[in-house]
Amino acid sequence: MNSKGLWRVAAAVLSGLFQVPALAAEGTGEGFSVTVGTKVWVNEWSSWSTPTIGGQAAVVPIDSSTKVSLIPVVSLRFRDFYASFSTLLNTSYTLSGQAQNSIDASRKEFDANVGYYVLPGVGVSLGFKSLSQTLGVGFFTMDLPAGDPNSPVNSGLNANYAIGEIGLAYATAGIATIAVTSTAFTLGYRFQSVATKDYKVRAATGTSVIGSTDVHDVTQGPALGVLLRF
Repeated sequence: MNSKGLWRVAAAVLSGLFQVPALAAEGTGEGFSVTVGTKVWVNEWSSWSTPTIGGQAAVVPIDSSTKVSLIPVVSLRFRDFYASFSTLLNTSYTLSGQAQNSIDASRKEFDANVGYYVLPGVGVSLGFKSLSQTLGVGFFTMDLPAGDPNSPVNSGLNANYAIGEIGLAYATAGIATIAVTSTAFTLGYRFQSVATKDYKVRAATGTSVIGSTDVHDVTQGPALGVLLRF
């Protein structure tokens, strides 16, 4: 049974977001500007599944092959105030693991942030994130579907979300003919993790619990970006 999970989070963070430091510093004190671009993320997805093995529910790791995802980004700035938006376009995966048939899955994301630059390239922001993924076990809803053998003993699951990217940026002059004031290229490593806490595994029959574990959903890999500032 396929199910669809949706994860949303709002948090205050410190980040340069999609305007790399070179572009952010250049715009300090200036009026309105727009930065647009895209990232190419070469990533692998590691997750977990709950097959029934010998009549007993189990939790096993599953992994995908390498996939390429596109992440368009847009950032608006007025003086030291900014708003930024990005979306990971829907990407299809096939995941497999020990004692587990292959699972066809997909994921997409959307980010929106508003904030203020306290230093060039460093901003304080309040953001909203939506992460949607279709996967055979459906754990991302926090309310597991009936198809998950452990759903009777799991409710109100909590998860910790983290994302980060580290790398290098190179800024160049603009393109006057199309009103581009500056351009930048980025190369980094992007990491995203969701850790679901205290996932319970039940006995083969009934609703007794034989144990619990933390399960991890990780997507990571190198990312190449191109940004144009107008």
